[in-house]
Amino acid sequence: MSHTGNALGNFGVEGLRQSRILTPFVAAQNLKNVLHCWYNADFLNVDANGLVSGALDLTRRGNNGTQTTEANRLTYFPSDAMFGGLPSFGSNTNTGFKHILAGVQTPLVRAICSAYYKSGIESTFTEIVGIIGNISGAGSYVRSSGTGGSAFTSAIFASGTYSKNGIGNVPFSSTVLPLPASTLVFTSGSTVTQRTWGFCNGGTGTTDQSWIGGFRNLIIVPGFISAAQVALIEGVMAWDGKHQYLLAANHPYRFIPPLVRD
Repeated sequence: MSHTGNALGNFGVEGLRQSRILTPFVAAQNLKNVLHCWYNADFLNVDANGLVSGALDLTRRGNNGTQTTEANRLTYFPSDAMFGGLPSFGSNTNTGFKHILAGVQTPLVRAICSAYYKSGIESTFTEIVGIIGNISGAGSYVRSSGTGGSAFTSAIFASGTYSKNGIGNVPFSSTVLPLPASTLVFTSGSTVTQRTWGFCNGGTGTTDQSWIGGFRNLIIVPGFISAAQVALIEGVMAWDGKHQYLLAANHPYRFIPPLVRD
């Protein structure tokens, strides 16, 4: 009898915890002073063809994501198995110039996202694909190293690093694949000057380099952000996208989700 009571008590504690898990919507507003924008797949404008025409900036700073050209719009995935059946958006092909613009021009120090590549089990990139790029000028992108490669290359973050699921920071020449739904943090060696940023295409008007896969959360950080804040964002994204079990073994939010008090 006491065993049943303890079990019911544990369910009660877990229920209380679930109601206090820090969501992207709440986290974005708590961190709005250090973020340019935060987009989440639950807060999109989707047209009649199932394509993404816009994304709400959850920070409420008004830097909403946009795509006015229908041919360049990403696909909305209402139930993405890679994120536990939750919505995502992205592309099934690298053809075209599919992307979403991240509001007005802004400097950039970090880009943070939860994303996957293809089926999540590939060991090499089979095409050139880009994950974030400067739409307003040439030579600034984060993309794969091309056919047969397994690492990112970057002009934006040439002197910087990236981390995957809180593991790193490692050089862009390091292997990133396979890439199931994961949290990625791209960190520049210095602040990148005013640009217009776009997600899901690493070119600057270049076609046929769209990222093949899906996104659930996208963030641009224009200035300083602490290590604790980065870890908190990683935790929020991972639990929101149901891939927290991939976080580093010593990550503060691998086993316990970020709570409202965090």
